[in-house]
Amino acid sequence: HAPLWITEPHPTQMNQVVNRTVCSAWSGSCCLFPTHTIQVKLCSGYYVYKLGKPSVCYLAYCAEPNVLMPDGFRVSGQTQNSITLQWNKMDNIIFVLQFNGTETS
Repeated sequence: HAPLWITEPHPTQMNQVVNRTVCSAWSGSCCLFPTHTIQVKLCSGYYVYKLGKPSVCYLAYCAEPNVLMPDGFRVSGQTQNSITLQWNKMDNIIFVLQFNGTETS
């Protein structure tokens, strides 16, 4: 594992999207690999990170899907290149969002 960390502060304004430089820690060095840029957005009570495609085919991102999920959200399916989120809006209506590896805005 090569933990990633951003070298600049998180955004402070709601819905603000900022570019941030990321370093990769490895073998005792806090920034061994070349840096790259990600986008970070401040939402209501949490941050969203837009990560770029890994630089070589054997690299991947991993994360715990249930950490700090907003109330009512859950991961109902996940593969190597897709994720399905589900949440209840109101009146017992269930909403589902599927992401299949295609970038969306």
